[in-house]
Amino acid sequence: LQWKNYVNPLNQAFLFLGGFAIGLYIENQKVSFPATLFLLAAGFALFILYPASGDASQLVTGFARLTFTLSCFLICAGFYKIELSATKKKKKILEIAGKSSYSIYLLHPLVWGVAGFILARTNTGSSHLMTIKQVVAVAITFIVSYFVYEKFEKYFMKLGNRKVPGK
Repeated sequence: LQWKNYVNPLNQAFLFLGGFAIGLYIENQKVSFPATLFLLAAGFALFILYPASGDASQLVTGFARLTFTLSCFLICAGFYKIELSATKKKKKILEIAGKSSYSIYLLHPLVWGVAGFILARTNTGSSHLMTIKQVVAVAITFIVSYFVYEKFEKYFMKLGNRKVPGK
């Protein structure tokens, strides 16, 4: 019951709004490289070192949820403001990942379920089944998400940006 409530998109809306607020409020702020490293280190340290215990429902409610949310926001702000040099190839990969990120968010549970369903039907008794499922699901999620971005998201963005006659 808790998982159904947790994954409800309305239960995650504050994460979307938090990411939006990070972009809105620090977009024009100059943040030094040491400060971005501090944000990243603090976010990862909080995530790794927080003494989480109990079942899944305790990890996604109450103080634990607030702690992990703060960790997420610190990491996002750090990555948003960090300035790194990268090769053209790395920049292209990061650009594709960024453009596909919303589709990745929406599609990953579906791909995970389908990958699990298919692998369960082809179970050869391999002890590496979970690793195979993870690799397959990640690869397919990225491919399908990029396709959805290129064929659907871009189309609807163009449609939304068209000039309305008479305005």
